[in-house]
Amino acid sequence: MLEKIASLQVQREDECYSKGMFPSQRRHFLLPIAREDDNIFFSASILFMLQQLEPLMDDGERVLLKQIRDGVHANYSRYESRDGVPLFNFYRNKPEPMPFPNGRFMHKTQKFILPDDIDVTALVMLSFGNECDLEWLQERLRNHANGVHLWNTTAPKEYRKIQAYSTWFGVKMPIEFDVCAQANLMLLFVGADPCVCPTAQEADTQVRPYDEFGQATMTLISKVIEQGDYFHRPFHISPSYPNTAIVLYHLARLFGTGNTLGHVPLKEKLAKDIQAFWPKANNKIEELLLSTAFFRLTGSWELLPSELPSSDDLRRFSWFSAAFLSVFGNPLINRMAANRFFHLEYVCEAFNLTLVYEFQKLGGRTAH
Repeated sequence: MLEKIASLQVQREDECYSKGMFPSQRRHFLLPIAREDDNIFFSASILFMLQQLEPLMDDGERVLLKQIRDGVHANYSRYESRDGVPLFNFYRNKPEPMPFPNGRFMHKTQKFILPDDIDVTALVMLSFGNECDLEWLQERLRNHANGVHLWNTTAPKEYRKIQAYSTWFGVKMPIEFDVCAQANLMLLFVGADPCVCPTAQEADTQVRPYDEFGQATMTLISKVIEQGDYFHRPFHISPSYPNTAIVLYHLARLFGTGNTLGHVPLKEKLAKDIQAFWPKANNKIEELLLSTAFFRLTGSWELLPSELPSSDDLRRFSWFSAAFLSVFGNPLINRMAANRFFHLEYVCEAFNLTLVYEFQKLGGRTAH
């Protein structure tokens, strides 16, 4: 499986990708839009996930991991902030910003240049292990936290006064919450050490200090779990990952690191919610995500998919969405924002294969 993932890494620069990148595509579910999408998000995600599994790899797999790591790391500087600081953008920033590449017009205007964001920054930093300066990062995060300069106007009303971290570092960007991006960010502070044999008990993982805005972010994440908002309004708590199974996977990855941050009841509720949602999984990849998430929280493979995803599943399953109306506070636009018509969906076969590899490497198997 890892050989297949490594084979999808670009070995020679072409018109769409630099050497070392993993190709992905952005698509519209209805309109005839399908483009190769040069972003660092999927490459960083793949590397982070594989590095978490390194203790379970054999020598041959570690050689492949080094090849993947060297290729991905060589590209990070192109996606680093244009200010020269260690924040990262979904799209290439250097030598010139290149948002929504290979399209007809969006990459040609500055209006579509994205600010750096917490999600990609967290994934890049997680792939570097302990080499990031979290004190410096917290300084930058708090400058863009909810209530410091602006207040959130798009989240469900009970979340809008929580002074949590916003998705965007951009000064002019509205405050936006995405619980999956926030969960990825908080992994930096929890300490995303490899947790290859999770148990339901507390573990000896070091939690790095975080400030009052980090605590508020954990409060927001906890509230999402307490209210079960991933069941009935996943878009409004995670505009970039508007899928219940994907949200549950992210939350389980945070709370299943071996340190539950003292929130044992939340961890137990997450596990029960995954069990409750299991019969509603829409496809084999969602089953796989729920199975892995449940294992991370409980150490049990009680939930097992009937079969692994097919090749078509791996090429079609969308992990991430660009929701173009999600930052607008107008109530009418806010209601329209959740409609799939206003989204672009992002697919990466290598990333979906990594989900399967993770499942198998942690000990998962099919029920039949």
